Amino acid sequence: MDFICKFIDFAALHHYNHLMLSLGDRIRTRSYPFRAPAESYSPEEIRKIVAYGKQKDIEVFPSVPTLGHAEDFLSHPEMEELAELRHGVRGRWNDRNKVDFCASSDKVYEFFESYFREIAPLFPSPYFHIGFDEAWNIGYCEQCAPLAKTHGEAELCLGSLLRTHGILRKLGKRVIMWDDMFEYYPEILPRVPRNILMADWQYQRDVRRYEAHFVDLSIERRLEQYERLGFEYLIAPADFNFSNIRTFCEYAGDFHPFGAILTLWGKSVFFNTKSYPAVAYAGHLFAGESPSDAWRTMCDSLFPEVFPSGSAEEAALRTLLETSWIHGEMILNEHKLRCLPFFGRDSVLPAELELVHRVLDNCSVAGEPGKTVLKDLLLAVDGVLLREKIKTLFQTFLEKNGDMASFQEQLNKRLEEIKKLQQERVEFWNSQRTGLIPCRVGDFYDFVQKNCLELGEKLLQRNWVRIRFMLPVQYGAPRTALSLRSKGKWIGTEGQVYKMTRFAEDDWDRALFEYVIPVEADSPDALEISVDAYGGTGVCFAEYFQCGRHWVPDRLLEWEGTVIHPEHLLKNDAKFTWFGSGDIRLDFADRQQAAATNRIVISLKEERRKRN
Repeated sequence: MDFICKFIDFAALHHYNHLMLSLGDRIRTRSYPFRAPAESYSPEEIRKIVAYGKQKDIEVFPSVPTLGHAEDFLSHPEMEELAELRHGVRGRWNDRNKVDFCASSDKVYEFFESYFREIAPLFPSPYFHIGFDEAWNIGYCEQCAPLAKTHGEAELCLGSLLRTHGILRKLGKRVIMWDDMFEYYPEILPRVPRNILMADWQYQRDVRRYEAHFVDLSIERRLEQYERLGFEYLIAPADFNFSNIRTFCEYAGDFHPFGAILTLWGKSVFFNTKSYPAVAYAGHLFAGESPSDAWRTMCDSLFPEVFPSGSAEEAALRTLLETSWIHGEMILNEHKLRCLPFFGRDSVLPAELELVHRVLDNCSVAGEPGKTVLKDLLLAVDGVLLREKIKTLFQTFLEKNGDMASFQEQLNKRLEEIKKLQQERVEFWNSQRTGLIPCRVGDFYDFVQKNCLELGEKLLQRNWVRIRFMLPVQYGAPRTALSLRSKGKWIGTEGQVYKMTRFAEDDWDRALFEYVIPVEADSPDALEISVDAYGGTGVCFAEYFQCGRHWVPDRLLEWEGTVIHPEHLLKNDAKFTWFGSGDIRLDFADRQQAAATNRIVISLKEERRKRN
């Protein structure tokens, strides 16, 4: 409560007139009592937040998911029957995760009727955001699947939207929705009610034009289309970096948006304090100020006299805030640690961040919230620097087939550094969110340590496939599975989506990358590579390492499906064999094509010279 009220104070200072709370399932009511009190709000608490906002001329309204991103609602046994993937049904990504509401079940809309009737009156605002984004599993359950075959997924999507819109219309609310599902089902857009307010999010660093969010990154003129069809719409940049906010505003200057939303995601683990500079900057840009004036106002408001114009301190702050680095703080899992950039590690990022940290650490901010904001920024930089050290440790070991004892020693040191940073983050959590249990930031760092330890143990076994990918478009979901034949028996891995996982600004080289995939197979004589799902991928080369021994491709044995230039797999270079259609949108629309197997089998030979 206190935390949100302080944020309202700050937003009011910077020209904001609305606050959208991304509540998910966090309001407890009679029809939905399942969320723990420590992680949810009572109706009375919501009324107090709304009343406080009114005092500051900030209109508060809710965002509640009504199709995708419903995992919090559906995590409770009492709600499982409302999930699309129920009764063991698998979805588009071959998983059973309950993340989407069923599009056709009457029970879903009965729940919406009762729940919205309870929460809508808590917000006098006419607006109600229904989410409706990234709903991948439409038409999979036993009820929806026949309808998807006869009417199509698009009709199910539209039907869900119209029913949800009708419920809220009766409650006197104007629906706001994210608009990315129209990339998959563009044919339904002309039939959508015109009083729905579209929220268009673009998170790329430089919004020079409208890019589709997923599929084939189609270049569209969506804002122009909205104006032609008679929709009002909002632009929605993110707090990730100032460049995204600034360039989206510049792009939208050629159109006539109804307004703007600055989105701040993922704040359940960390905090929105490090986003305060972006909030201030965006507020003044949205109000029509120039980028230079908005920057100056932000600095003077948060950090009076600390970052004078033209100073080295100001340059350091701008370097940090123009990037996405601090929002990738300690994002480390086994998948990311096994990913190797083909063109080598980024030495510029840590060097720049060390310089920025050194400069900002010498800055003294007296007042609040600036003092807390700077501390949060510096802790985030600490996290990114430690993340880069850990990635370098794993990548160096994999590249050079390093000494196991040295690797274990260095890993233990890094784990101690994680624990130290974890303690600092927990203390910061307790100072900002006193009494809030569980301490999610502590859990998050436990997860990071667990991932590092588990992968370290696997790699010390020294058995892995190293495979080089070429993936021009990162927005599909091609699953790659590997199998090695050892003594007549196939030993395989489950299909996974492999992408370049670098979280940095200069990502021009993301298309070409390598993965190390632990597989234990004694003296294999053949390798099978199988790709299915969405868009396809290119594979340049694959090799196997086992305790200092090394196997490479020898001959093509067989292939099936769409496998273009299979011979390229035999040579260790950047030419690639392409698996799959290469058309993500077509695969999305044609489940049979997406499920088709595209595979190749190559014989392996042992290379007698020792290499990694």
